[in-house]
Amino acid sequence: MDRGGEVTEIAFAPPREPTGRRTAEAARPVALPYRSDIDGLRAIAVLAVVMFHANFLGCRGGYVGVDVFFVISGFLITSIIVGEIDRATFSLARFYERRVRRIFPALFLVLTACCLAGALLFDPVDLKHLGESVVATALFASNILFWIQTGYFDSPADERPLLHTWSLAVEEQFYVVFPLYLLAVSRFFPKQRNSITLALCAISFMSSVLAVHYWPDAAFYLAPMRAWELLIGALIALDLAPQAAGVAIRNLATILGLALVLAAVFAYSAATPFPGVAALLPTVGTALIIWAGIGSSPKASSILSFRPLVFVGKISYSLYLWHFMLLGFASYLSFGHLSVMPRVLTLTLAFALSCISWRYVEQIFRRRDRGFSSSTIAIAGAAATAAFALVGTAAFLSHGFPQRLHGAALAAASGASDFDSYRDRCVFPTVEQVRTMALCELGTRAAVPVSFVLWGDSHAEALSSAISGAAVARGRRGLLAAHVGCEPLAGVESPRHNCKAFNDAVFDLIRRTAGIKEVILDARWSRWSAETRYGPDGEPPIELHWQGTAGIAVGNRKIFALGLDRTLSGLTALNKEIWIIGPAPEIDYDVPRVLYLQSLGFDPAVDIRPSVAEFETREKFVLQTLSAMASKYPVRIIYPDRVLCRTGKCRVSVGGAPAYIDDHHLSVHGTDLIAPIFAPIFPPTLR
Repeated sequence: MDRGGEVTEIAFAPPREPTGRRTAEAARPVALPYRSDIDGLRAIAVLAVVMFHANFLGCRGGYVGVDVFFVISGFLITSIIVGEIDRATFSLARFYERRVRRIFPALFLVLTACCLAGALLFDPVDLKHLGESVVATALFASNILFWIQTGYFDSPADERPLLHTWSLAVEEQFYVVFPLYLLAVSRFFPKQRNSITLALCAISFMSSVLAVHYWPDAAFYLAPMRAWELLIGALIALDLAPQAAGVAIRNLATILGLALVLAAVFAYSAATPFPGVAALLPTVGTALIIWAGIGSSPKASSILSFRPLVFVGKISYSLYLWHFMLLGFASYLSFGHLSVMPRVLTLTLAFALSCISWRYVEQIFRRRDRGFSSSTIAIAGAAATAAFALVGTAAFLSHGFPQRLHGAALAAASGASDFDSYRDRCVFPTVEQVRTMALCELGTRAAVPVSFVLWGDSHAEALSSAISGAAVARGRRGLLAAHVGCEPLAGVESPRHNCKAFNDAVFDLIRRTAGIKEVILDARWSRWSAETRYGPDGEPPIELHWQGTAGIAVGNRKIFALGLDRTLSGLTALNKEIWIIGPAPEIDYDVPRVLYLQSLGFDPAVDIRPSVAEFETREKFVLQTLSAMASKYPVRIIYPDRVLCRTGKCRVSVGGAPAYIDDHHLSVHGTDLIAPIFAPIFPPTLR
């Protein structure tokens, strides 16, 4: 992104007269007057992003700093391109050379550090994922990768040290197309250049507004839904609005713009639908500040021209690159629980590295008088891109080079992949698959009728192998109706998936299949009934919606109880034998990762096992609700914690192997440990 360095950017491409001779006037480089207020604005943007990622100073909406950068970048780049096009001096080759000089050196330095640190510290699964990120970042496609990867089983954001490069990808994708557009529209429709650009901006904005409600991940990551933010800056450069008249108007615009940006930083949060309409605050605020300073610097901009702030603006690109990568590794090494002092030290290191990177990398490579010719830059850029693509591909195809590890480290790291094949094949069944019984099968492969259903979310899938083994022992055959993110609660909708339609289809399948005798329910019950976060850095609650009479319930716990009651009532009416698998202990730590890092010597004394008291506190409402339902309906409940927490502490490993694949899904080793408790579900003969 255009986040660092001077605002002035000079174009050296020589103009040509019809005869091909250069004139003294045309040979002058196109330059923008330096504006310290824009560097100050960059500083506010990058500090907001940094504080957001570090969870400091209440900057819950600090992510809008990226949107500020988008507008600034659109303004500066368009000013340069249009200035050269209007003077007939624009060169695509020179434009992309300037982009390479500005973006590649610091980025590739950070990528090098990231690859080295990942090879030394990451377990194979995380190194494999890092390899994907490195390839996508080097090819400026990381926004597409992270959009595709957004899902239930993904690592938390702070564990992906290159996640922040999505914004670089958006900008570079935009600048592949935008110069070509400006060339074409300036040649064929010069008088309509502004109006066509305005129309494109409006179309992109409307697509963002629509997508943020229906495809929020696409709206956040993909360039078409972000282009309007860069185009706002472009429209200012195209003089769509006349210059501000008078000092009072300039001061008012600057103050109002700064207020809008800061309002978004402190008023927004991760729950704010974004970008869409919400992105108007930071983008319009940025546009007002830039517009107010065109032609004459308003007195109000002296706030943004404060020297320390301006310096932070100059190093903002390097600071953006370093801070998130370092926070990611620091969080990784602290088991995902990064306390205040380590965060402060990490940001201090990020600032120091940013100063060095800006002075000795950015500044050197951006100057053409330092011996780096155009051809050298092109060859070096292509070679570096290819090298990182190859390194990342090797890490991915090798599954993270597990041969690096031995003994306890290898055993612990392998836990992240210790799940059964059902997870890859069976966790996103469609409603049509349910209706046609085209679901994954459990139990025996013999040609016997289907007689049971395991119904739930990914926690049900995690138990599939153990329950299937118990069914095989009795010659029983069943179906797995498990959908990620969908609790088996009739009449309840979760915002992630069309859970009500899925659950309705499962219930209908059970109703019309007379041979189904047993229905086994399992889910991450505490997640669906939660109204608060789990742990100091835990997940936010998921807001459930009741699909019955409007206003019948308020709050997840009430909805959870109503949904479970409706489910059990319906199954009881069908005369089914109902089994509920109680909650498995949640650990609040990624178990394989912690055990792996402890095998390397990081905080070996830390005990991540929750106590029975901690488990019961976390699950108190769920346990009470299940007990109440067992008193009301003919339901039998199986409690995994009675095996896992037998010694007063809940187990996280079995024979040196992790009992979990993450912080709450049991691994195959974990389910093998509790497998005997499922035997009562299937008696020796059918009833």
